[in-house]
Amino acid sequence: MPYLHLLTESDTDTAFYRACINKLTGVEHEVLSSQRYRKGQNDSAVRRSIRFMLPDLAHSSGGLPDLRFVISVDNDRTTHPAHPETRPHRKAGNRYNEIKQLIDTQWLDAWPVPGAIAVPVEMLES
Repeated sequence: MPYLHLLTESDTDTAFYRACINKLTGVEHEVLSSQRYRKGQNDSAVRRSIRFMLPDLAHSSGGLPDLRFVISVDNDRTTHPAHPETRPHRKAGNRYNEIKQLIDTQWLDAWPVPGAIAVPVEMLES
């Protein structure tokens, strides 16, 4: 049975992403570990979690060859080029590329564990 490590905002998100992975792969995954960051935390808390998570995943991959991961970071605090920003406190950026770059930097572009980065828009997520 493949194992899954998730970094999400809530238990609901964890269940959703597990169901998505199971549906996409056609295989039932056991949640080995699920970390949650609190709703409303900024992406620096998520980045901190990822920095601690990646070494654990790399270490676990030796004993668990069917280990996978999903990192979900909401995009609700960033802007979209098609819409003018009305809340100037929101930080612009491309969260998918930022998270991928963080992983590539730590794992040197050779991911020892297959994974996915999810950046849902709040409306789609609801």
